[in-house]
Amino acid sequence: MTNLFVLVDSRHEPQKIDMEFIEWLGENGIPFSIVFTKADKSKPTKLKANIDAYLKAQRTMGRTASLLHHLIRKQKRDVRNS
Repeated sequence: MTNLFVLVDSRHEPQKIDMEFIEWLGENGIPFSIVFTKADKSKPTKLKANIDAYLKAQRTMGRTASLLHHLIRKQKRDVRNS
């Protein structure tokens, strides 16, 4: 497997099950990207706060520097243009 995409609803703060799965990926050396969905449904300040919360949680797990992860904000207009 080259890269796994973890879909996360950007309207919510980090969920325990998501963080446990992300931690498991790191422990098993599986590269992943976090894809934040439903970004068009939140105000920009709330979206930034939730993304920052995921980054903070990952730093707490000590994985930020060692794991491949990208933040992809999926917006409604991107879907329409596909």
